[in-house]
Amino acid sequence: MYVFFLIDSSGSMVKDKQIAYIKGLVTQTIARYKTRRIKYAAVALTDGDAILLSAPTLHADGLINAVAQLRSGGKTNMKAGFSMISQLLKTNIQEQVSLYIFTDGRINAGTNADPFSEAVIFYKQHLKNIKTTVINNEYGFVKLGLAEKLANAINASYQLIQQNTVISADRPR
Repeated sequence: MYVFFLIDSSGSMVKDKQIAYIKGLVTQTIARYKTRRIKYAAVALTDGDAILLSAPTLHADGLINAVAQLRSGGKTNMKAGFSMISQLLKTNIQEQVSLYIFTDGRINAGTNADPFSEAVIFYKQHLKNIKTTVINNEYGFVKLGLAEKLANAINASYQLIQQNTVISADRPR
């Protein structure tokens, strides 16, 4: 089994310390399943691009360290993240894959004028058969609901994190 984390570490994630909470969630998730033979990988969205934090590995300590060192800033290019995940999957991965997307849904970078649609189209063309969960960590008084919009557009499960607690149950694909 493979678990991929796609972490939005753009500038909007610094406000109210959302990125720190996401780092903790990733670490707790890995710790919870430490005895299982799961290969973890992590990709971060930062500065309008995607960076590989860790290729798929059974040795989660390196991934946890890379996530802990992750810096935040810039814009969110979700298509770049989806593209990197797609490339990782082309390395003959034949087992079950789960993708967890941690984001506030503010997709504001891409190669055309509509980066949200660009990301959705890429996902549907290359990643549609992957079990995906969008974890919305939007925080604050005004909520835009963009992460839920993304989950609906790509037919993913959806969870909302509010004040550092998951408050909504998984919505099946």
